[in-house]
Amino acid sequence: MKSKFTTVDIIAMVAELNERLAGMRVVQVYDTDHKTYLFKLQRPEQKAVLLLESGARIHATEYEWPKNPAPSGFSMKLRKHIRNKRLESIRQLGVDRVVDLQFGSGEVAHHVILELYDRGNLVLTDHQYTILNILRPRTDAESVRFASKENYPLDKARLYETRSEQQLREVLSVAKEGDVLKKIINPHLDFGAALIEHLLLEAGFPAQARLGHEFHIEEDMHRLVGAIRAGEAVLRNEQQDFKGIVTYRVERRSAGGQKGGQKGGSGAGGDTEMVTYQEFHPLLYAQHADQPHHTFLSFTAAVDEFFSKLESQKLDMKAVQQEREALKKLDNVRRDHQRRLEALELAQRDDRWRAELITSNAQLVDGAALVVRSALANQIDWREIGRIVQEAQKRGDPVARSIKALKLETNHITMLLHDPYQEESDEDDEDGSEDGREDAAPPAEKADQSSHIRPMLVDIDLDLSALANATRYFGQKRTAAKKQQKTIESSFKAMKSAEQKTKQTLKEAATIASINKARRVHWFERFLWFISSENYLVLGGRDQQQNEILVRRYLKPGDIYVHGDLHGAASLVVKNPTGAEVPPKTLNEAGSFAVCNSSAWDAKIVTSAWWVHAHQVSKTAPTGEYLTTGSFMVRGKKNYLPPCQLTLGFAVLFKLEESSIERHRGERRVRTVDAEDGPRPTPAAEEPSSPVGDEDGAREDGAASSQDGEDEKEDAGEKDSEDEKEEKKDDSEEEEKEETTGSKEEEKDSGDEDDKGESEEDNEFPDTNVEVKHLKGSKFTVEVTSPTDSRPADNPFPKLPGPKPAAARRGGKKPTGPPPVGKEKKQNCAPPPQPRGKRSKMKRAKEKYKDQDDEEREARMAILQSAGRSQAVVAEEKRQQEQQERQQRQQEQQERRRQQQKARQEAADDEGDDDEVTVPQDCQILEELTGLPVEEDELLYAVPVCAPWSTVLGYKFKVKLTPSAGKKGKAAKTAVQSFLTDKAATPRERDLIKSVRLEDVTRNFPGRVKVVLPQAARAKKK
Repeated sequence: MKSKFTTVDIIAMVAELNERLAGMRVVQVYDTDHKTYLFKLQRPEQKAVLLLESGARIHATEYEWPKNPAPSGFSMKLRKHIRNKRLESIRQLGVDRVVDLQFGSGEVAHHVILELYDRGNLVLTDHQYTILNILRPRTDAESVRFASKENYPLDKARLYETRSEQQLREVLSVAKEGDVLKKIINPHLDFGAALIEHLLLEAGFPAQARLGHEFHIEEDMHRLVGAIRAGEAVLRNEQQDFKGIVTYRVERRSAGGQKGGQKGGSGAGGDTEMVTYQEFHPLLYAQHADQPHHTFLSFTAAVDEFFSKLESQKLDMKAVQQEREALKKLDNVRRDHQRRLEALELAQRDDRWRAELITSNAQLVDGAALVVRSALANQIDWREIGRIVQEAQKRGDPVARSIKALKLETNHITMLLHDPYQEESDEDDEDGSEDGREDAAPPAEKADQSSHIRPMLVDIDLDLSALANATRYFGQKRTAAKKQQKTIESSFKAMKSAEQKTKQTLKEAATIASINKARRVHWFERFLWFISSENYLVLGGRDQQQNEILVRRYLKPGDIYVHGDLHGAASLVVKNPTGAEVPPKTLNEAGSFAVCNSSAWDAKIVTSAWWVHAHQVSKTAPTGEYLTTGSFMVRGKKNYLPPCQLTLGFAVLFKLEESSIERHRGERRVRTVDAEDGPRPTPAAEEPSSPVGDEDGAREDGAASSQDGEDEKEDAGEKDSEDEKEEKKDDSEEEEKEETTGSKEEEKDSGDEDDKGESEEDNEFPDTNVEVKHLKGSKFTVEVTSPTDSRPADNPFPKLPGPKPAAARRGGKKPTGPPPVGKEKKQNCAPPPQPRGKRSKMKRAKEKYKDQDDEEREARMAILQSAGRSQAVVAEEKRQQEQQERQQRQQEQQERRRQQQKARQEAADDEGDDDEVTVPQDCQILEELTGLPVEEDELLYAVPVCAPWSTVLGYKFKVKLTPSAGKKGKAAKTAVQSFLTDKAATPRERDLIKSVRLEDVTRNFPGRVKVVLPQAARAKKK
């Protein structure tokens, strides 16, 4: 597969780029990696992006390439010198694979030199070609230094030299006969192998023409010279019809992963085609005319298409390679089983033949064994026995001639036995059988000899007779037959298991390939991020550069800025597209995330975070101060959050297909407690009341009772006996009055027994008034008002100080009208009895102020300045203050908008029109991700996320992370493995989790972590 430019490619590309891009201005420079850079160019009503890759390519691109969030140092240097300058010209230096791009003219000109050979290089120079910055400093073999402040050696560029016929003859005369012609002339020409092959084919030579065979110097020299002259015309750029040609190869794969041409394929109906690009060229060469290829209108479009599809095709090729390996394993299993069966079958045949030969030659076998046993019994040396046998063979002894080897160390001898019932073989056959064992014969030849027993070498055990040896071989034959039967029976299971494993491997390879293709990297994954439990997107910067980008580009009005209460913490932005108030739970989760992604994680320090509104954050420093990158000025009040634990959770979100989104709508939402609070009626014409059974009210009553008891002790000593007598008399009168009041209440609510009980209990307390109010059903409220409460006009008693109402303490609705000096108290039971001293005071106050109404009292209190400001005055002041704050916020927002507009105008060169930051439909993206998939869902891919533990608590796949000394990689593997071994996981979920790269997991971890597995996973691991 072609991956670099040739000289002809550079000539064609430079011609096209000069025609299309010359005169455009540089808007911005980006880097996608350490070798690839993007130059954004524009002119009125026209834009273009020029891509340069060191050592590989240069072309205009129409595709969106990923950009590094923080530009590299080399990118910053390029921006500094060539930004807003015009691209004057693009030229090739000689015939070298070096391209010179000139930006600007005169003394302010700068050059960007791209080297496309070897490891490549990218050099920035001034108008005198003095190197300002270089991507890869080096020293050439000729001691030429490529470094900053050195001059770029333009004089080293090679110029094209025309090759004469005499020079060609000299080159060919040195070559050996039989050498390939194109390999001989390629080092001496600058055409490239592809163009040379094209020229030879056009001249009538074969592509692999050899010297002295298809090419003869004297006869074919003129044709070779003519072909080379045509190639020189191409190098001189006389070829004006350059176009883009991309050759490709089509591979057919069946649904099972096998190639369509192989046996066992599923047929044409299940075949799929996989297109793999091979080469790109500016001309349609003769060798590619009959091959499948795509034709483009321009060479730059062809190159752009070739490299843009290269990554996806690499994924396809990786999947194909995995399929081939799986199929190869399956074939190996099949062949291994076949070899085993054949070997067992041959063993059975050989053992049967040996047994039959021993039986047919029993007398000969017994005689040979008897001779050797007699020699051993006489304690003759083994070497001497061998010499005796050789001498006997020379004498022509038939027994000695049948002995071919002595294996006395194993108590065996090897004999050559013949079938006595077949014709005697000649000496040649006998010698052949002696030289080669029957086991070495091919299986096909043995099958032909199944009915003919040829002479064989047979091992004879000296401890056994001839028939016993034959029985031993028959036993071996039966054992091999049983083993063969078992092998045949088990082979079916083994093959089925191997096929299932192969199918599973093919499926996983295809699934992972499809997931990698479908996997879309969301815009927020470049930051630290998570989705809160109430469906708010929270973003955080990974470093100072990202903190700067996050606040400048993504912090909008209505958003919340969160920061940890320690130096160096990440800046977090809570995206709030609706503009409504952000719930406290989301703020707490964001605060926990900010603290965990700070130095507090490694130091294991528990601290808190704070949040402010977006309009409180600015990049404007006070006069005389300077804000560094990633630092911001926060004006106004900081809202501190409670301290949080250093606990995070790693989980997996799944991308849903459109048909499954509705099933999970509202999965993450703001949950309120309205249903649990019950009805809270607060009629406008009545004062707030509390329901019966309020425990807080009971506790308040107890506190009031204890306080009254203390007052009783203080007042008891101050009263004389006369006052006590008067109190007793007044008490009896007041009790009679209260009984009348209670009776009226009982008549009003005669159907309610509880109300009767309350009224009877209230008879004991003469200075209270009880009102029973029905809500619905059996629910009601009891309002107990002290004598100092607001009364109707006909009530002669004035208001006196009293306890604060419970509803007001809980933030309930305040009653309208001027605030009374006395305070209300609501409870679910009768108030405690008044102390004797207080009853006396109240009696005297009643007598003194019995003719005074509310208006007179308020007037007197206003004169005495003891009633404080009226409610109307307070409301007016509050309204004016809110109006001032609102005007101040509007002014700050307008100022911020002006600053943002100014920043956008300044960043127009930095980002360009098509890079203007617009947060794409936050809510829609969040709705497509779920942590609780169900079996009916159609899942596209998995997205790893690291979030506060309370956020991921309801997710299906999750583990807890705590600060520790564990490594990120090991922790990520442990977490992913626990997900894969989860019994509740479906096959599709496992496939998606397998496709997640460990790099994507570990980059979200805050530091060294410890993985705390769920209880079930820990038990299984043990």
